[in-house]
Amino acid sequence: MRWSAAERIEIRVGGEIDSGELENLFRAVGWESRLEGLSDAIRNSALVIHAHSSAGLIGFARVISDRVISAWLLDLCVHPAFQRQGIGGALVESAARALPGVDWLVTWDATPQASFFERQGFRRAGNALWRKRSKP
Repeated sequence: MRWSAAERIEIRVGGEIDSGELENLFRAVGWESRLEGLSDAIRNSALVIHAHSSAGLIGFARVISDRVISAWLLDLCVHPAFQRQGIGGALVESAARALPGVDWLVTWDATPQASFFERQGFRRAGNALWRKRSKP
């Protein structure tokens, strides 16, 4: 973890997240399109991990899992002002500690993201498939 000693960062596993702060975080990372249905997605997730500073919510991740065999890490994001300080890695490690013994899956769409996850101990599998949800 590399954030400044002067800045206290708190990683929380579970618990409530202010929807306005989460919306602001998603907008800050360019994920406006992911806001629709996010509350239901969080409610149906096995685990939610979030990072807070004096500025409020600065990082987020959620996990879908059977809690025994496998887990899928989703929506990992850190506010741009706090990126490259170890917060994303702390969110990943907190998820791994909360669900020990499961195999983890992450999908990505850009090389920098893949490099980040490789630094967190993930290996490329090359066999992840994606099906976009259909509208009701």
